[in-house]
Amino acid sequence: MNYHFPKKERLKRHKAIGTLFQKGKRWRGRFVILYYVRQAEVSVGNHQVLFSVPKSRLRKAVDRNKIKRRLREAYRKHRSLMPPSFFSLGYVYVHRRLIPYHALAEEVKASMNFLKLAASKGRDAG
Repeated sequence: MNYHFPKKERLKRHKAIGTLFQKGKRWRGRFVILYYVRQAEVSVGNHQVLFSVPKSRLRKAVDRNKIKRRLREAYRKHRSLMPPSFFSLGYVYVHRRLIPYHALAEEVKASMNFLKLAASKGRDAG
């Protein structure tokens, strides 16, 4: 199993990020909100994901960076649960305190299972 997280899987384009938050659908968990939209371009060939921790939720940059590292690690390790169709994803942390890695990992796994179910039923955006 390949566990790397290359740059081509990171969502960086302004237009794609704007589309994700304006037209994408949402899945709300206990600690994160997942925004998702099916990618229109087949040429991308990968899921693209971004991780955000608002300053209004965690004031210290050290804490925000720690949560983003934990989210990236959980995504990287559980990426094999993703459906075969390609999505743009945005994980936004909404909890007001630091939580341990295992709780975030469970949340990320639950979001991926939801995406797999939504893709199989044809309920995804795009």
